[in-house]
Amino acid sequence: MGFGCGCVGSGVGFALGSGGQKEIRYSHSQDFIELTMTPPLLPNLQSLPATFPLEGAISIELQEGIPVFKASNIVRNRIAALLAKQQISPLHPQEEQELDSYEEIDDYLSFLNRLARNILQNPNNQTV
Repeated sequence: MGFGCGCVGSGVGFALGSGGQKEIRYSHSQDFIELTMTPPLLPNLQSLPATFPLEGAISIELQEGIPVFKASNIVRNRIAALLAKQQISPLHPQEEQELDSYEEIDDYLSFLNRLARNILQNPNNQTV
């Protein structure tokens, strides 16, 4: 996270967090501070891997009262098999696409986990 301004007396600063980009404007001459935030970008899933199980693909665990979404053992085992194969020889194009799709799903679950954690840890600040 960062904040910076090259102006004396007024300025604009930006801070990046897991919830999106925040813009902070301040002015000493007008005595105001304004905080705006662009909504976070939800990862876009183009497709699911052909081997992705329609049931039992995601597990939910509670960590300190916060739900954490994870890939199930079935999905993790498939990813591990693809990664192991990739270490030995190049993957077929379909397998590369499958691995890329799993990476997109991982990004999506990570986003949902951050969103849930941020909302539940900051109940008074419901802007996401």
